[in-house]
Amino acid sequence: NLWQRRKDAAAVTPFLALAVLAAVQALLVSLRWDFGLSGFRVPQVLLAAIMPSLAWLSFRAATSGGQILTQSNLVHAVPLALAALALVALPDVIDVVLIAAAGTR
Repeated sequence: NLWQRRKDAAAVTPFLALAVLAAVQALLVSLRWDFGLSGFRVPQVLLAAIMPSLAWLSFRAATSGGQILTQSNLVHAVPLALAALALVALPDVIDVVLIAAAGTR
């Protein structure tokens, strides 16, 4: 059934995104700390901000048949927005922002 395949794909897609972003995050951490490439600090921080939300949304998609693009789930974009804002406005407090954002779940 084509409808069931689409529903299954919608439930699996967030998990695939989570796995890919986790691998990218591991690569960025390695490039930054093992090779001293500090230019990867910004994407590393943004990935750190989105990972908890994406993990939650992945499990939510698995239990709801892939329905994660709802207004009630938009709140999970807030940590990414806060991290991006902190990077620009207050880069010294980015660690506090990330810990606070991850602790709100």
